[in-house]
Amino acid sequence: MNIERNNLKGEKLTVSTLKCKNCSRQFKWIDVVKSIGFGNKLECDNCKTRYYMNNSSRIVIFVLILIPLPFQVFLTSVFHSYSILIYLVWCIAILCVSPFLVKIHSNSKSYNNLEN
Repeated sequence: MNIERNNLKGEKLTVSTLKCKNCSRQFKWIDVVKSIGFGNKLECDNCKTRYYMNNSSRIVIFVLILIPLPFQVFLTSVFHSYSILIYLVWCIAILCVSPFLVKIHSNSKSYNNLEN
């Protein structure tokens, strides 16, 4: 995986594994994160092709977010009131890494089947 960085403002932060299949434009990291959190749709700014997250990618991210929940009793006994904070940090970490786990496709059929 190739990540490109220019500055702390995230102006040129891209995820090179996710490219538009029509125009080969690399998607920005922040755009992929937004698509994961809000609606699962990703649109190429160059050619306006819409991409959707695969169902397997959704399941992987969902499971990763839920992994600490069975250990909540242990976390609460060890870290007391900090267990909620630790879980929030875990969720943020998963969200930050998730663009590298996501597979996208331009076919909206599987996405529309989930909505119906």
